[in-house]
Amino acid sequence: MKTLFVGIDVSMKDFKAQFMDNLGEIVSKRQKFSNDNPGLEALINLVL
Repeated sequence: MKTLFVGIDVSMKDFKAQFMDNLGEIVSKRQKFSNDNPGLEALINLVL
């Protein structure tokens, strides 16, 4: 199993997430999600 760190910046309308590995290397560009249930589900599906 690999370690994935997720940094999340939350605002009223949306939130942004960036993913890094255990060496601090960025593994995905920052992604924007709507701050609602569909946005949260999209983030969860991306991580899993």
